[in-house]
Amino acid sequence: NNQWEPEGAEMPLSGNFAGLRIHGRADIVLRRGMEKVVLDVKWGGHGYRESLLRNREDLQLALYTELLSGQGPMPYSAYFIVENGRMIARNHLAFQDISPVDSEADYIAIQQEILLRMQATYVWRLEQLKQGQVEVRCAQTEAALNDHYRESLLEILEMRKDNGRF
Repeated sequence: NNQWEPEGAEMPLSGNFAGLRIHGRADIVLRRGMEKVVLDVKWGGHGYRESLLRNREDLQLALYTELLSGQGPMPYSAYFIVENGRMIARNHLAFQDISPVDSEADYIAIQQEILLRMQATYVWRLEQLKQGQVEVRCAQTEAALNDHYRESLLEILEMRKDNGRF
């Protein structure tokens, strides 16, 4: 319904991020004239993926969008959830017939914000590892870690507030 044509499936992507050469595979890339969209296909987890977009934590989509950007306009991104056949996107720019997470969202500004936070987090963690520090963040250590870091955490990705399933 939105005039997209397939460009590739399991499309190899590569580029530089924070001084590293990285590689990935986009599940599906679509083209519409000069525009592109990268789709991350997931079996389930509609609510979880919607939350990732709403909270600007869609790191894989942001990274794949960056790797795909090369030339032309900034690519769009979305999740396609197989179990319910639904597309989840930040706005209506790529897909008109969906319920977007935030129809007024400036996807270019959000993309840049996510990438800057990813880079800051990577540099911060790399420095910790160089110093031999390994942090375990969980419910039992959250308060102590927050006291330790204080304001230095403002420019990095938000830390989880609950324990991981593992």
